[in-house]
Amino acid sequence: MESLTGNVFQETTNSGLPTVREAGEAGSGRVNQATLEASTVDLGTEFTNMITTQRAYSASAKIITTADDMLTELLSIKR
Repeated sequence: MESLTGNVFQETTNSGLPTVREAGEAGSGRVNQATLEASTVDLGTEFTNMITTQRAYSASAKIITTADDMLTELLSIKR
């Protein structure tokens, strides 16, 4: 399918014709009203992982900056 603007897609020669079905029929999913999704995500753990990853990225960036500064200083001493 060819992606247009937003959530709009258009059929192409490779994708073929669209298949339209009613919810719950012929293997399609069902729609349940007024229900909550039983998410398997632990929000606290995910935030902790995100903060840990961010700190590791910041530390790595600082190491690269320090190594670059050291190399620049070494090259200026050599001249």
